[in-house]
Amino acid sequence: MRGLASEPFAAKCTRGCSVIKAFTVICAAALVACSSDTGVEVSNRSSMPLHDVRVTGSGFAQSVAATLAPGETRIVRVRPKGESGLGISFVAGSRRVAHAEKGYFEGNGFYSVKVVVQQDLSASVEVDL
Repeated sequence: MRGLASEPFAAKCTRGCSVIKAFTVICAAALVACSSDTGVEVSNRSSMPLHDVRVTGSGFAQSVAATLAPGETRIVRVRPKGESGLGISFVAGSRRVAHAEKGYFEGNGFYSVKVVVQQDLSASVEVDL
């Protein structure tokens, strides 16, 4: 008799646990999709070493390298908050250079971002989806 009385409760608990598990999986998938990081490739095509190289955007400021040698490329991962552009700053010789955000990408993990510092220390940003 005791087993019969507890069966409906056990069935309800099992059904409730299944709903909670499904909800948890959906929430985890949504969080991963919304908070994925984006790869940023930074290349130095100038003839000078770049020091204190940093990239910035919506909700992030990421160090790339203490020194980025001429011809060197580094890849960093960033986590922008929603829509973003990419800014870059560095020191070249005795000159501090800061470029405002350019390009457009989102923090969903589907974008690839490349920034190239040119010979004249200008910077170009290329974004691929």
